[in-house]
Amino acid sequence: MSNRPRYVLDTNIIVSALLFKDKPPRQALDRARNLGIILMSRLIWQEIKEVLARPKFERYITSSEKIYF
Repeated sequence: MSNRPRYVLDTNIIVSALLFKDKPPRQALDRARNLGIILMSRLIWQEIKEVLARPKFERYITSSEKIYF
Protein backbone atom coordinates (compact mmCIF):
# COMPACT_ATOMS: atom_id res chain seq x y z
CA MET A 1 0.00 0.00 0.00
CA SER A 2 1.17 3.50 -0.80
CA ASN A 3 2.58 5.85 1.81
CA ARG A 4 1.27 8.83 -0.13
CA PRO A 5 -1.03 11.12 1.84
CA ARG A 6 -4.77 10.71 1.36
CA TYR A 7 -7.11 13.65 0.87
CA VAL A 8 -10.86 14.01 1.16
CA LEU A 9 -12.24 17.13 -0.49
CA ASP A 10 -15.83 18.19 0.00
CA THR A 11 -18.25 18.81 -2.83
CA ASN A 12 -17.89 22.60 -2.70
CA ILE A 13 -14.14 22.41 -3.18
CA ILE A 14 -14.37 19.96 -6.06
CA VAL A 15 -17.13 21.83 -7.89
CA SER A 16 -15.33 25.16 -7.47
CA ALA A 17 -12.09 23.58 -8.66
CA LEU A 18 -13.80 22.25 -11.79
CA LEU A 19 -15.47 25.55 -12.61
CA PHE A 20 -12.80 28.10 -11.71
CA LYS A 21 -9.35 27.10 -12.91
CA ASP A 22 -7.34 29.92 -11.28
CA LYS A 23 -8.85 29.93 -7.79
CA PRO A 24 -7.59 28.38 -4.51
CA PRO A 25 -9.95 25.35 -4.67
CA ARG A 26 -8.34 24.34 -7.99
CA GLN A 27 -4.90 24.78 -6.47
CA ALA A 28 -5.94 22.54 -3.56
CA LEU A 29 -7.31 19.88 -5.92
CA ASP A 30 -4.18 19.95 -8.08
CA ARG A 31 -1.92 19.76 -5.04
CA ALA A 32 -3.85 16.81 -3.64
CA ARG A 33 -3.65 15.05 -7.01
CA ASN A 34 0.09 15.67 -7.31
CA LEU A 35 1.07 14.79 -3.74
CA GLY A 36 -1.29 12.05 -2.75
CA ILE A 37 -4.45 10.12 -3.33
CA ILE A 38 -7.91 11.71 -3.39
CA LEU A 39 -10.56 9.63 -1.66
CA MET A 40 -14.20 10.06 -2.62
CA SER A 41 -17.33 8.27 -1.52
CA ARG A 42 -20.17 7.40 -3.85
CA LEU A 43 -22.34 9.90 -1.98
CA ILE A 44 -19.94 12.76 -2.67
CA TRP A 45 -19.67 11.71 -6.34
CA GLN A 46 -23.48 11.68 -6.60
CA GLU A 47 -23.71 15.08 -4.94
CA ILE A 48 -21.17 16.53 -7.39
CA LYS A 49 -23.24 15.25 -10.32
CA GLU A 50 -26.43 16.71 -8.81
CA VAL A 51 -24.83 20.09 -8.18
CA LEU A 52 -23.38 20.33 -11.69
CA ALA A 53 -26.80 19.49 -13.15
CA ARG A 54 -28.34 22.63 -11.62
CA PRO A 55 -29.42 25.28 -14.14
CA LYS A 56 -27.22 27.98 -12.56
CA PHE A 57 -24.11 26.03 -13.62
CA GLU A 58 -25.13 25.83 -17.30
CA ARG A 59 -23.01 28.88 -18.11
CA TYR A 60 -19.90 27.14 -16.73
CA ILE A 61 -20.28 23.58 -17.98
CA THR A 62 -21.91 22.35 -21.16
CA SER A 63 -24.26 19.41 -21.48
CA SER A 64 -21.60 17.49 -23.39
CA GLU A 65 -19.11 18.06 -20.56
CA LYS A 66 -21.64 16.79 -18.01
CA ILE A 67 -21.53 13.38 -19.70
CA TYR A 68 -18.16 12.81 -18.08
CA PHE A 69 -19.73 13.16 -14.64
